Amino acid sequence: MAFLELEFFSQMLHTNAQLQVILPQPGSQSGWDGKTPLPVLYLLHGRGGDHSDWQRMTSVERYGEKKPLAMVMMSNLLGEYTNQRYGYPYFDYVSQEVWEISHSYFPLSEKREENFIAGLSMGGYGALKIWLRMPERFSYAAGLSAACDRYKPLPEEARSIQSIEEFRAKRQMFDRDVYEKAMHFYLNYGSPQEFLNSREDNLFLIAEDAAKGNKVLPKLMMICGTEDEWVLPSNRRFHEHLLSLGIPHTYYESPGAHTWDYWDTEIQRVLEWLPV
Repeated sequence: MAFLELEFFSQMLHTNAQLQVILPQPGSQSGWDGKTPLPVLYLLHGRGGDHSDWQRMTSVERYGEKKPLAMVMMSNLLGEYTNQRYGYPYFDYVSQEVWEISHSYFPLSEKREENFIAGLSMGGYGALKIWLRMPERFSYAAGLSAACDRYKPLPEEARSIQSIEEFRAKRQMFDRDVYEKAMHFYLNYGSPQEFLNSREDNLFLIAEDAAKGNKVLPKLMMICGTEDEWVLPSNRRFHEHLLSLGIPHTYYESPGAHTWDYWDTEIQRVLEWLPV
């Protein structure tokens, strides 16, 4: 396998950005001839992570070495894979600009049936959102321990405040941890009510709209650990919601918690599931 790092100027974020890319080597056990455009899997990191997480914390490169498959990893920082209400267009950056940049520099297939996306935790939320909102670009999507409910991380002390201006004015009422978590929410989504009503960021509402549309959704796999107290309840709720809407998907629960040991194991299930 070949491991590459690309630094480029992002026109959407107006700053330098980075990609990490894993490519099979021609003539290796992957069977890639070095000429045919490669199927590609985009891997999204979780909260507090960056583009290096999947490479540093899992053996994803080794797991994919027998497949003619490229892997692309980008940084979203704390952008929640959303077009921030007060900030930057991270959803467009990940779903559009990263796709365009990676395809312009590397031998990647542009066919929908050969473009895949997966993520863990916050990145699982991002992968599910892209799965619902951009079905014309990807054919397979996977959420590992996906943070399906982005309202949950908002501290209860801040849920009654309905604007970022009001929240900032009441800053002295909150300790630092509560203030920072809530401020991330307001910057990304606006007020709690704005998020709950959002048909761009609230997965449950986006799924309802998708069920009414005529687009063919990518195949979806959701995986969550049975000891994952943080996101298991919301995974079960979203799974049931998809069932009620008649949206086909595969749902797994397996022993494990919200840890890299779990994701390192379960990404292997995803790789075996992909049609490569």
